[in-house]
This record gives sequence, C-alpha cells and structure tokens, in this order.
Amino acid sequence: MVRKYDEYASRRGETLAAAIVGSLVLALALSGIAAILSANTTLETEYEKNNRAFLLEDNGAAIVRQLDTSGIAEGETFYVKKDSAARAFLVLTGSENADYQYVDATGEWTNSGTTEKTVYTRSFVMEEQDPIFGSGGYAVRTVVKELLRD
Repeated sequence: MVRKYDEYASRRGETLAAAIVGSLVLALALSGIAAILSANTTLETEYEKNNRAFLLEDNGAAIVRQLDTSGIAEGETFYVKKDSAARAFLVLTGSENADYQYVDATGEWTNSGTTEKTVYTRSFVMEEQDPIFGSGGYAVRTVVKELLRD
C-alpha cells in the first residue's frame, strides 16, 4: 500500500509541475501578444497623425491652385480662410490675419486656445518664380504642423 501512495503522490507532483510550466508558457505568449498590439497601436497613431497633416497640406495646395495669388509678393506668408456664407476661399496676408493659420483636422478655422481638438498650423509661402508654370507663375509652399500642447 505504501507503494501505491508514492506513485499517486509522484503523479500529482508531475501534474503540478506541468500546470506551472504551462502557465508560464501561456503568460509569455500573452505578454508577447500584448507587446505586439501595443506596438501596432503606436504605429497606427503615428500613421493617422502623419496622414492628417498630409491631407491638410495636399488639400490646402489644391485650394491655393484655384485662387488668384497674383497680388502676393515673393517670399510673403499668407493664409486661406473659408467663407461659408459666400462659398469661397479668401486669401489673407499680414500679421493681423495670422490667427487664421490655426485649423482643425478638416481644415476649418479653430480657436487654438479654447478647443480640445487637435489643432494644426497651416500657412502658405509664395516661393520664387517657377518657369514650369509659364510667365508669372509662382510655386507656393504649404506648411502644416501639428500644434503641440502641454
């Protein structure tokens, strides 16, 4: 009888060891999956952030191509404001209009001090004359940056 009891205790010990090893393997697998998901979330967030800035820049450049910018001097910074009532875009220059550089992710003007949304600065710079555009054509550089908050 003593012998049967020893075999039973030995099997119970093997089962306990297998359960502990299995739990460790499962914990390692789960922590690996969690690390992969965390890295994926970081990549996705960065992609969305860069994509929003790219779309604002690209859409802004498309708008400026449709506007008359002949009155803007070379090297001058200007801003574009959407006038919803007139269904048009206005070209604004000067430091008194610098507040119109603050836009949200959709390109709409936003108050950078009171909004909780992500705010971007979008401005345009009239570059030097570019012969690709023919006589009188200018290249316009679009600058979009995400406004960082504390």
